[in-house]
Amino acid sequence: MPKSTREKVLGYIQSHLQERQIPPTLRDIQVHFGFSAIGTVQYHLKQLSQEGYVEIQPRLSRGITLTSKTLGIPILGRVPAGPAQLAFEEVESYLPTSALAAPAPSSAPPSPADTRGLYALRIKGDSMIEAGILDKDLVIIRPQASAKSGDIVVARIGDDEATVKRLVRKPGILQLAPANPKYRPIPIDENVKIIGKVIRVVRQYN
Repeated sequence: MPKSTREKVLGYIQSHLQERQIPPTLRDIQVHFGFSAIGTVQYHLKQLSQEGYVEIQPRLSRGITLTSKTLGIPILGRVPAGPAQLAFEEVESYLPTSALAAPAPSSAPPSPADTRGLYALRIKGDSMIEAGILDKDLVIIRPQASAKSGDIVVARIGDDEATVKRLVRKPGILQLAPANPKYRPIPIDENVKIIGKVIRVVRQYN
């Protein structure tokens, strides 16, 4: 489901704080979204304040403070779902915790009450399309060093490569399997380390 304007405003505030270490001004928000009037910004901020996501100090030009309710899920760059490529561990922006209502892989648990430690990665490639994970999708990850056969996991290969695949564990077989016949499985050896499990898939529409 497309994000509401209010969610986009909250996401922009989070990104601005992450990148510049200061909150945006009302004018910053107006220019970023192309609102015709400051009153539109004030309306959305009032709604966010009433819902408990921000606190507003109207006498300050940068008087927007995020509350503890705004525990966003950091998006850590891209991770490949094709041939293993470099994974960049830097925060692009944040997902609201409401993203946990998104569809889950069949092996994923219900939405967690505790979101601490969760992070999101952006998929690059088409090797998991038959599992419903498409290029540019976001996957929400629970950090963990092990998983069950059939789980969709994030695995690090060597020091600086990562990939999203399905873990296959059978007698004599231990591998990361794609969900696209164009790709070959990746055998798991001492250079491959599971670093998390996919618990949600988020598709954003522009």
